Amino acid sequence: ISNINLSSVTLGFTTQAATKAKIYYGTSTAFGSLATVNTSTDLSSYTTQLSNLADGTKYFYRINTVDSSGYEYDGSVASFTTFPRPRIENLVRAQIEGEPSSTQKITWTTNVPASSEVAYSPTGTPQEVAVTSELKTQHEMIIRGLSDDTLYTWLARSRDALGNVAVSDPQEFRTALDTRPPTAFDINTESSIRGTGAEA
Repeated sequence: ISNINLSSVTLGFTTQAATKAKIYYGTSTAFGSLATVNTSTDLSSYTTQLSNLADGTKYFYRINTVDSSGYEYDGSVASFTTFPRPRIENLVRAQIEGEPSSTQKITWTTNVPASSEVAYSPTGTPQEVAVTSELKTQHEMIIRGLSDDTLYTWLARSRDALGNVAVSDPQEFRTALDTRPPTAFDINTESSIRGTGAEA
């Protein structure tokens, strides 16, 4: 088995003295699906792709060979598991209080390690994108510098190591009016010495 993906795998095998290989596969040992490969009676190797598989699912398979007389010989049962499609879950947006401008914290989880990405903009304008490329299952993005009392459209995206992307449904929120009083901070006091000696 090679090239395992969300919905397909490549199966390689070698036969001898067979005119046909019958590949039984399915989500149980009852199989349910069949792929057939015509073969040479000489010692030969073949590859075939099993497609239209479900993601994140364990499959069982067995390769039976058929000789020139039509007799079928059972192979042994083996298995493989397709990669799961990344999924976004537990998506939450919350406003962070006390920031100099409207600031939102967006969190979510994914079923596989993936990157973090939030696309956002005032409704009807080109989107800005905040991205963290680190692959993880717990995601948190802080969006700062938003305009007050403005309707925003946003969505979350996560991309796994294979490039498969999960995208949340677009959502909207309106930032609050700025009712915060101005705050002075980072105040520095500098002193200097005047005079010399006892007169200093």
